[in-house]
Amino acid sequence: MDGFNCIYYLRAHHVHYIFDPQEQFICYINKNFYHAITALITGFFTAISIVYWQASKIYHQKWRYCSDLYNKIISINPYEQEKYRILSNALAIDLVLLDLWSHRSFKELFRDELETAIKHYKCNSPHPSLSDKVNKRQLSEKEALEILQANQDRLMKN
Repeated sequence: MDGFNCIYYLRAHHVHYIFDPQEQFICYINKNFYHAITALITGFFTAISIVYWQASKIYHQKWRYCSDLYNKIISINPYEQEKYRILSNALAIDLVLLDLWSHRSFKELFRDELETAIKHYKCNSPHPSLSDKVNKRQLSEKEALEILQANQDRLMKN
């Protein structure tokens, strides 16, 4: 039970050692060592579980916010195209900021908004075309955000 060659007997749920106090002390330390290791392992897995739960909760809150906005966009009257475009672009910006832009639930909307924004974006840099970067999946988060914000500015001016 305690890992040493200790001789003991049970009496009324207490362990009684039959040998000298030196060996009793070693057995006592060994027993406490196992309790400490067990508590350490339990504490470690509890801490990992709490961190995972917290990260999962934050992710769920982000996703819930975006899905609510997406449902609001879908419910817009078809005659209000300007409102639809502004909210769709705002959702695309939020998807980039919340790091959900590649989530399968929002992928189509994000892709459509990015394509629309690229059509209206004026690129003053000598880099390869933005469409090629998108197709090769080389568009950075910073570039996507810049393009979408420029499109949002354009939509708000109209």
